[in-house]
Amino acid sequence: MRFLLPAALDYPRRVILETRLRRRPTGAAATILLAVAASWGPRPAAAQTDSAPAPPPTPSGMTTTDPSSERPLTNSAPERSSPPSPSPAAPAPLPTSVGRPRIAAARARTPPAVDGALNDAVWASATPSDAFVQKFPDEGRSPVERTLVRVLYGDDALYVAVECEQRSAPLRARLTRRDREIESDYVRVAIDSRSTGTSAFEFGVNAAGVLYDSLRYNDTEISADWDEAWEARTARTARGWTAEMRIPYRILRFDAAPDMAWGFQVRRYVSARQETDEWAFIPRAVGGEVSHYGRLTGLRDVPSRVELALRPFALAQIRKRDIDPAIADSGVDGSASAGLDLAWNITEDLTLDATLNPDFAQVEADQRVLNLTNYEVLFPELRPFFLSGIDAYSTPIQVLYTRRIGLAPPWPAVRTDAPYGERLADVPGPTTIPFAAKLAGTLGPYWSMSALTAMTAPNSVEIAPATGPRELRLTEPSALYGFLRVKRELGDNAHVALLGTAALRGEPGHVPEFLSGSAAYPSVPGEAGAPPSQLCPDGSVTEVGARCFRNAFVGGVDGRWRSRGGDYTIKGQAIATAVTAGPEQRLRDGTVIASGDVAPGALLDLIKDGGEHWVGELYGDIYAPKVALNDLGYLQRQNLQRLGINIEYRTLKPWWATLETHTSLFGSYKNNFDGLALARTVQVETSWKLRGYWSVLANVALMGAYFDDREVGDGTALERAPAIETVQTISTDPRAPVAGKLTSTLQFRGNGRNVGFDGELNLRPVSQLELDLLSSVFLTDGEPRYAGSGPGPDDLLFGRLSARSVSGTVRSTFTFTPRITLQAYGQLFLASAHFSDFSASSATRGDGAPRVVTLESLQPAAPPATNPDVEEVALNVSVVFRWEYALGSTLYVVYTRAQAPLVELAEGAIATLRPSLLGAAPAVDVGLVKLSYFLPL
Repeated sequence: MRFLLPAALDYPRRVILETRLRRRPTGAAATILLAVAASWGPRPAAAQTDSAPAPPPTPSGMTTTDPSSERPLTNSAPERSSPPSPSPAAPAPLPTSVGRPRIAAARARTPPAVDGALNDAVWASATPSDAFVQKFPDEGRSPVERTLVRVLYGDDALYVAVECEQRSAPLRARLTRRDREIESDYVRVAIDSRSTGTSAFEFGVNAAGVLYDSLRYNDTEISADWDEAWEARTARTARGWTAEMRIPYRILRFDAAPDMAWGFQVRRYVSARQETDEWAFIPRAVGGEVSHYGRLTGLRDVPSRVELALRPFALAQIRKRDIDPAIADSGVDGSASAGLDLAWNITEDLTLDATLNPDFAQVEADQRVLNLTNYEVLFPELRPFFLSGIDAYSTPIQVLYTRRIGLAPPWPAVRTDAPYGERLADVPGPTTIPFAAKLAGTLGPYWSMSALTAMTAPNSVEIAPATGPRELRLTEPSALYGFLRVKRELGDNAHVALLGTAALRGEPGHVPEFLSGSAAYPSVPGEAGAPPSQLCPDGSVTEVGARCFRNAFVGGVDGRWRSRGGDYTIKGQAIATAVTAGPEQRLRDGTVIASGDVAPGALLDLIKDGGEHWVGELYGDIYAPKVALNDLGYLQRQNLQRLGINIEYRTLKPWWATLETHTSLFGSYKNNFDGLALARTVQVETSWKLRGYWSVLANVALMGAYFDDREVGDGTALERAPAIETVQTISTDPRAPVAGKLTSTLQFRGNGRNVGFDGELNLRPVSQLELDLLSSVFLTDGEPRYAGSGPGPDDLLFGRLSARSVSGTVRSTFTFTPRITLQAYGQLFLASAHFSDFSASSATRGDGAPRVVTLESLQPAAPPATNPDVEEVALNVSVVFRWEYALGSTLYVVYTRAQAPLVELAEGAIATLRPSLLGAAPAVDVGLVKLSYFLPL
């Protein structure tokens, strides 16, 4: 469970306070400006070529052994003689500057069998390389044990073999589901097939044979949510273990040429020693990732082919609904559907991904949270289609938030008064996506593009009136969403891009009926002879035939520059938003956005993320009050002017009891356009990784008084008292079969307090089973919060809020084989919010100034007529059986139980945490089977 506190806590350490974690700020402004000037000069000689000092010392002789027979393999190239390997207790020091290594791929006329055992004769033709260097913990020294890598290429795939000698430390080979991070020995291979130095495909496998893949972009950023169909196997040997990978060319985007060289990196992780070894050594003090990779050469006449891959699927579902007073229907029903996913390599570096009628029923539900802020919670995207290739759609300002596409809409407003007495017959389900497509790739030597389009069908629910026939009620109209970004590379270390997005709604009476559907908006009788109106799904009333939804557009430009050494980065973006048609929208800060409104926004980020000790960041962003980004993107709030700075001192080499430390000073200043202070924050934080691989973190933040202009919902700003907050986190050694993490958050204000505790316990009793137990407790007391309208026409009522939440979550995975897993998830969540000691304010606006409620202006008042207290209880469960019965083809068997009632309290009742409500709360149980088949053509 994650809880959220007021948005004045605008500093980077938000592990507890926000669902969206900001990357640790880096970059000091003064040094950035000097670096920018210096970077435009000639490139240093060492960076111009792949020539470098000799690779680190390695064990003598480049012979390896057949893992099944221990028979030496003969290599086709002369072998480099090296001094003996140092003892594990004292790895030999290496040169401080190790250049980019090279490895030549050998042609495989007969491809090897991918079984992990490197006994195919063709592997003897591949020249091995053992140019590995420790990155952690003894940076720059020789690895404790040897690692060798070989590369082959065939007609349709690249093959990589990694031999991991491991005699001085126990091998940790733990099973889990694909793409799940787990403490285990592993190897990962990254390939920059475009040779841009900015993006790469990463493929990994742990010693138990569990696959992992990710996408690296913008040199240093990574998306672990990218998935592709490829193969890897592992095998145990007398000397350690081996990994064998087959990576199809259809995954690797490249411009075919007679002789190619790609960026290449191999990492090995030894869990027992927490040791990371790199083939292309990148010192930890150096900024950059992909730009420092070594070179994979020898790729001659790699065949280029246009490939098409289809993945049809079918799904059957059965559902049981308990009796719910708010819903007319209950009982058991069933449904079935089918769809198709398509991937087409139009050219070697231009790919179309499309989906017809996708279904994401196997995706885990969002975790429930207690949100006491006035901002929308940012939940991560979990649906595979929208996650794939996310790097091409990533910009500094999040103009594309794919969660907007296809999720279930809120419950629509109904006419509950006489004579209607309406109830929903069912809750709105996810919006159907008949079609969605993504197109991404290069258009020439310096140009690339990314585009996304998605069409959603009208979403409607059946309404059951007190008397008379039922009718379909439109909850969300059909929509067409679009995103387009065209990028121009400027040399090797900069780019600029133009982008645009659109969200177009097709409402009844404004588009043909086959797009709008047969459902409509209900009518509402006019008063005193006035003509009838129509009731929109959000509860607003408009003229009959008028629109209830708007169209929205965003245009902009973004850019990024990175110094040649990788230590400095400048990125920024400017946008303009526009809305057309639809009714006026009043935002919580009082801003009214109407058809025809256009507004700008901009962000600039100066970063220093390289250097042995000093790093930092200076950033600022500004968004006009009428910026409308949230139809397809995500912006926590508009009407904002913000400036932040972070300066960090770090130690990356062991000293005293630490392996590394990070100590930072952060400051943030935030105003709205009326000049009201939204945040004044100063924070000091330090985090240490200890020699026993425990980690500790502590910070202290001072927050000045500020105003929350979103508290009431009409722009009235409530004063919030100054506060001091401290966060402490301790994490145990992750190698242990029982590992844990505990975080406490304490915040004290002049009129209240917030206290939170989060615990995590990770159990690995056997290799096949992992069990994660998460618990969270949160309480807040004392602060006045908005509770409704007061006795007078301009009075606002506030009450001291006492909120509680308790959450317990269990996640378990039992892995039968790397391709067969059983996952179980359950969350018990209880929350309550109680108001007391009511007070009122009649503060009014004057001369265009914002309406402000100061703490001193609050006067005692009677409680409201309607009880503002809230209780919530939920028990949500899901069980997923996953079997990848063939490469890329999967069978899912899923069970889910959802229970999340909001309890309406009678007048005078006090909200408390009541687990007894679980037995009385209605639930929905769903069982489904989904079968997909991967068909490459």
